[in-house]
Amino acid sequence: MPYIEMEDEAPPRLVCLKTKEECQRLIAACNQPHLRDIVILALNTGGRRGEILGLKWEEVDFGHKHVMYVRTKSGKARNVPLNPIALKMLKRRYEDP
Repeated sequence: MPYIEMEDEAPPRLVCLKTKEECQRLIAACNQPHLRDIVILALNTGGRRGEILGLKWEEVDFGHKHVMYVRTKSGKARNVPLNPIALKMLKRRYEDP
């Protein structure tokens, strides 16, 4: 039987946004409001897709300005501070879902 050489797994893609302008272009490219907000939260908290999509309002503490990512890759909850940009976006979504 002939031997078929298989490529190793593709290296993980690493996307590094180096400037504020690159971040702004990424946000502007989001054609849906909910996608834009996901990207804003990811850029400003370092949250992963599953952490952000699994976030519940009771895990957002507006008073202490942090979110608790409960469903994490490691299985350990993590508390992440919210900067003014992420806080403003979350307040807007909370007040006008």
